[in-house]
Amino acid sequence: MVASVIQLIETTAKVVGYVNEVIDGPREGAELSCHASSLLSLLIELRYRVEDVNSESGPCFSSLRGLGAADGPLVQLICHMEQLASKLERPKRRLETLKKALKRTLDKKEIEEALGQIERVKTLVMLALQSD
Repeated sequence: MVASVIQLIETTAKVVGYVNEVIDGPREGAELSCHASSLLSLLIELRYRVEDVNSESGPCFSSLRGLGAADGPLVQLICHMEQLASKLERPKRRLETLKKALKRTLDKKEIEEALGQIERVKTLVMLALQSD
C-alpha cells in the first residue's frame, strides 16, 4: 500500500509540474493542477498514516486497506495519472513547443475525467483518514 501511495504521489507531482509549466494553459489545465495539488497533500498524509500503522490487520487499517486493493481507487488513479503524465511529458524542445503540445494533447473530456477521478479519490482518502 505504501508503494502505491508513493507511486501516486510521484506521478501526480509530475502532472502538476507539467501543467504548471504552461503559464497560459487552458482554464481546465489550471483547475487540474489545483485539484491534483490538493490531492498531493492528502496522499502525503495518507502515506505517513499508513507507515505509522503497526499492523495491517488492525482495525485502524481496514478503511485504508480498501483504498489500496488490487483494483482499488488508488491503483485506478495511478493508471490514469500515468497516462496523463505520459501525454504531458516534456519534449526535449523549448517551452513554447510544450505549450502547443499541451493544448493539443489534452482535450476537455480528458481533463474532466481526470478531475472527476481525482475528486473521487480525494473524498475516499478523506473518509478513510477520518474513520481511521
